[in-house]
Amino acid sequence: KKDIALYQDKIVDDNVKLDNAKKYKELEKDLVLLEKRKSIESELKGLETENKKYEKINDAIMGEAIALEKKISESMIKLKSAELAGKVIHSDNPVHIIDVYGKSQTIAQGDTWTANGYMKIEIKDALELEVKSNQISVDEVKSTLEEASKELAALLKQLEMASIIDAQVALQNKKGNDIKISSLQKQLKDLPNDEKKAALEEEKIRLDGLALEKIEVLENRIKDAQQKINEIRIDMAKLENKVENWQKTYQSFDELMQYFGEVFVKKNNKKDELSKLKALPPEYDSLEDYLSYIREMRHQKEDHLQKIQQIKFEIERMMDQFPDRSIEELESLIKEETRHFENAIKKAKQMITIIETFEATIELLENDSISPLQRKFAENLKYITDNRYDAINISDQMDVNIGNGKENLPTHLLSSGTLDSASLAFRLALIDELLGEKQGFTVLDDSLVNMDEERQSRSIKMIQDHSKKHQVIFVTCHPDVAEELGGNKIRL
Repeated sequence: KKDIALYQDKIVDDNVKLDNAKKYKELEKDLVLLEKRKSIESELKGLETENKKYEKINDAIMGEAIALEKKISESMIKLKSAELAGKVIHSDNPVHIIDVYGKSQTIAQGDTWTANGYMKIEIKDALELEVKSNQISVDEVKSTLEEASKELAALLKQLEMASIIDAQVALQNKKGNDIKISSLQKQLKDLPNDEKKAALEEEKIRLDGLALEKIEVLENRIKDAQQKINEIRIDMAKLENKVENWQKTYQSFDELMQYFGEVFVKKNNKKDELSKLKALPPEYDSLEDYLSYIREMRHQKEDHLQKIQQIKFEIERMMDQFPDRSIEELESLIKEETRHFENAIKKAKQMITIIETFEATIELLENDSISPLQRKFAENLKYITDNRYDAINISDQMDVNIGNGKENLPTHLLSSGTLDSASLAFRLALIDELLGEKQGFTVLDDSLVNMDEERQSRSIKMIQDHSKKHQVIFVTCHPDVAEELGGNKIRL
């Protein structure tokens, strides 16, 4: 009982230490979180300061700026697409050329020049001439360009940005900062605040003054002490039970001594019986060794009998699985299955050869499919436009840009006549590349409507050449086009 009380005191003392150790561990976590809060608050302050620089920028203003920039870009492209060119053949005085932007240059005799959509030619005291392209409304395009440029400059000045790219970068930075600020603010909700800081630091000072041990050491020590208490209580119960049994069996000390005398007599009688038994075999030093040997033999016998039973069971199972067919039938079946297997192998090898050939063909097509098409497309367009457009650029996504040696234009900026010319040139080139030497047919639906007379005539000549190899079905509501195309005409 004294030992139990001693262990219980140790358990109480270790539980107090364990509680302090756990508190210190939690305290360390809280202090780390507190430092994390400081770091997040510092980062938040920096992000909010940076976002103040971008207060005037938002999606609506950026949309307006991008729309203005698009107007400027489209106006400049339109002016470039209506390019004018000239050459001074003879002039006694200097020739001055003023372009659509108001820039002036002096041209000497024999020199050439170009201008976008508009030019003003001046010869002092002799000539003042304006030339405008009839493909676009130069004044309207110029007005749109100037207004959009002024509006964009004013907008950038309001935003305090040097360019629209700087404004776009600033807006992206602002949006990124907003996302970071929102995330950091959510993190702050789960972190300790400054009010808890003082209490944490005070508790740390208190715990630092204690000789704290590891939690695992304390838990194991408490567990061992409780185990000792349980073992002592079991021993106490055994001893108390033994004393109680003795009291029931032997009412007094004299009766106990009488029992010992009887046991002594029985012991001597057993010795006499042992002396009359046959002696142990000489290879055994004691009776215990001999009995151990007998037990081992019995175990071996039981193991052998069990193995014999398992073998009999396996023989019976194998007998049940024997096939009902004869050996001759099984041999014939093996030959048939072997033949099927060899045929399957042969087919598999053939399939592998087909797949390898197919993959090699696909690779060849992928590596060399766009270049011939691009060349044929360029040749057709060059012929239809009488050498005005002779450069074609087709991207991997099949986006088409058309050029004239100086610049490339996307298809959405082409005039309707040029777009129809490019469409016809591409379709005929594509059919020639796809069919190769094979004959096919082509269906065209009024594909010459928007072309001028010269391009229309060249396109009809190209369609007639195409019809020499492929059947052409041309649908039109213009009788003069049908007459010029020739062939078999069907009126509906």
